[in-house]
Amino acid sequence: MQSDVTQEEYDQQTREQRLQAAIKKLNLTSELGTVEYTIKIVHTERKKKKILFVEQEVDLALILNAHLKGGIRLRGFSNRNIIVNDVNNSVEVILPHAELLSKSIRDVDVRAFSIYRLTLKDFDVEERQKARKDAEKSLDSYVSKLRIIEDAEKNAKEFFVALLGQIGFSNVNVRFV
Repeated sequence: MQSDVTQEEYDQQTREQRLQAAIKKLNLTSELGTVEYTIKIVHTERKKKKILFVEQEVDLALILNAHLKGGIRLRGFSNRNIIVNDVNNSVEVILPHAELLSKSIRDVDVRAFSIYRLTLKDFDVEERQKARKDAEKSLDSYVSKLRIIEDAEKNAKEFFVALLGQIGFSNVNVRFV
């Protein structure tokens, strides 16, 4: 008994099954993290402070570790995000633009240095909180200079090209909207 399905039709059916399985797995994921950066932030501030009954200029230094993760939010990812062209064995993937998915900041060290290079550890909670807020603001403005979003989109594109190439598509186009 001979099968009525050609090898090409069989390959196309299994490719469709693999594509649907991949879409199903992506639906279970709310975000696709494609880039991570860990950076150290050193925020300094000069102010006058009374030390041993003498007012001196003091440099406050706040050292933070920041962990940044960029990628694509996949909420609502479905068959509508993938356009298949069987004629030329190509597929187009439509994704939202990448964004900063998470940012966590941890204090590493907080110190005050006098002009006499004495290391001090005694500055108040308000000074520490203000220095931390200032450091976080400078981090927010620095994120765009790190090109995290651009790298996240580039890596997401590489991910989908590899994934859909393994499924059997020879031409994969990824578009961000």
